[in-house]
Amino acid sequence: MGVKPTVEKVTGTLGAEILNIDIGSSLDASTVDWLAHELVENKVLFFRDQHMTSEQHVAFSSYFGDVLDVHPWSRGKADFKNIMLIYNGAAAGWHSDETWREATPLGSVLYGRSVPDYGGDTVFGDMERVYEDLSDAMKEKLDGLYAVHDHIAHRRRMRAMGTSEEQIDAWRRAYPEVRHPIVRTHPVSGRKSLFVNGGFTDRVDGMDPEESKELLSSLYALVAKPQYQCRFRWQTRSVAFWDNRSVQHYGVPDFGDQERLMERVTIAGDRPA
Repeated sequence: MGVKPTVEKVTGTLGAEILNIDIGSSLDASTVDWLAHELVENKVLFFRDQHMTSEQHVAFSSYFGDVLDVHPWSRGKADFKNIMLIYNGAAAGWHSDETWREATPLGSVLYGRSVPDYGGDTVFGDMERVYEDLSDAMKEKLDGLYAVHDHIAHRRRMRAMGTSEEQIDAWRRAYPEVRHPIVRTHPVSGRKSLFVNGGFTDRVDGMDPEESKELLSSLYALVAKPQYQCRFRWQTRSVAFWDNRSVQHYGVPDFGDQERLMERVTIAGDRPA
């Protein structure tokens, strides 16, 4: 009989390393259910020394839901429509993945193919704890409010790369802006979390523009508090699997001219409620 997987907490807020498991191997239903439970409870799971092929990366992600095709603003891996390549870059800003979708992702599985000797960490923020610590007055203010999410930053990048306005307009029609509640309820745990982010949230629906900007800026700032965070130091063949319904993340671009090659598979979720 093999050694059973175990959980080692990273902080008292969020994050856990899963030991004694090969996620590239075939996993039985009870192990998948256990990992899904630990994901919801810890919000981000870390795995070290995982020798996965691309096929195994997609297969592991598929245990938890349908995997999404790489969206048109990012580079995909040759022959793998579900694997996003992140090469020599990091998402320098707090965000939740792809909240411009009507049904936002359940989570993402990020694999470190080649990581720098220093720098390039990913920081995660617990948006459930952020919501819990809001004043009662702020919770009452946010109750029932919706925010508009869009892929503005992606469009700016595509323009800078010389993409035609016709193509950008076609993508905008394919992925129109969407409304999500500012406070969402986790579909598994029932816990509430703050669901706006500086990467893709454009405005509070129906609110005066200046008031909207002021409110969103104050909410974005909350995730920067260290008590809501854990920080993951990458090693080659490490994996981070986060619950996109309850955390934001920030890839720190502090690794100079070293190589950093990450591969991400994103798992389909549901419409926030």
